[in-house]
Amino acid sequence: MSLMSGERQVAPTLKGIRGDHVARYRFAAERFGGRTVLDAGCGIGYGARLLADAGCDVHAWDVDAEAIDYGREHFFHTSIRWSVSDVCAVFCLRADAVVAFEILEHLERPGLALIRWPERLIASVPNGAIVPKTDGTFPHHVRHYTPPEFELLLMGAGYRVTEWWSQRDTSGADLVRGTNGRTVIAVCER
Repeated sequence: MSLMSGERQVAPTLKGIRGDHVARYRFAAERFGGRTVLDAGCGIGYGARLLADAGCDVHAWDVDAEAIDYGREHFFHTSIRWSVSDVCAVFCLRADAVVAFEILEHLERPGLALIRWPERLIASVPNGAIVPKTDGTFPHHVRHYTPPEFELLLMGAGYRVTEWWSQRDTSGADLVRGTNGRTVIAVCER
């Protein structure tokens, strides 16, 4: 996927990134501050920077070398290690946790990635009950998950959902408990 495909958030500062995306990373940073965190499908790295600013040691991985280069240029931090890699091939024994925001819906076989990741996970997907993937919409997404489908996917990789959160819109509104939003966020552990 090209950097300017329309699927990625691309801006040289956080001011140009959609508020709901920034809010998810701030939520993760509050929970994972001070830990070693894998940012799976990091895109241009604004989230990796938010995690690093919260004291995390971050492994920022994305399949797109152009996105990684952009991140190094605009969101550099000494606590971020940047890597070009397919998230399904990533196995990170040294990480305490993983954030996987808006990546699982892009994968043909997301279970291959999930089974290789650390025991703590915060992941988000579009809520298929509210934002269905229909032919011609979301061309870069393989599928959207309803909350029960998302939970089955996570359970299949050995995760247990400890908290459900959601976001109702893209404006940057705070996360709310439950699964009634357009984006569903699962806090998980094994």
